[in-house]
Amino acid sequence: MVFDKRDIVFVEKFDYPNGQPGLKHYFVIIDANDDELEVIPLEYLSMIISSQAHKNNDANENYPYNEPIYPNSDNGLLKAGHVKTNEIIILKAENISRKIGTVTEEEYNTYLRLFLKSMK
Repeated sequence: MVFDKRDIVFVEKFDYPNGQPGLKHYFVIIDANDDELEVIPLEYLSMIISSQAHKNNDANENYPYNEPIYPNSDNGLLKAGHVKTNEIIILKAENISRKIGTVTEEEYNTYLRLFLKSMK
């Protein structure tokens, strides 16, 4: 399977940036890290989606980079949550189970803008 930026995917296992293992989460694909021949994406740069809506930046100023995400027919989510825009997680293609939906171009651009802001 090949995934595109803006896709929301379900991942069986991954590693958090601190090296701790993680299991069964949704992610937004930010970009693909293709191999040298640019034939098969082997890794994906992504942002984790959390279902803890009380930690989004609209609900709690302590989380300025947790951008709210709400369920709709395009993204396939079942409940509200947030995208953690201040962390990029590398996903291995073999750990992605399936695509569940897609975020809009506007949402995608917001995630990138917040990520860049968090790096300052």
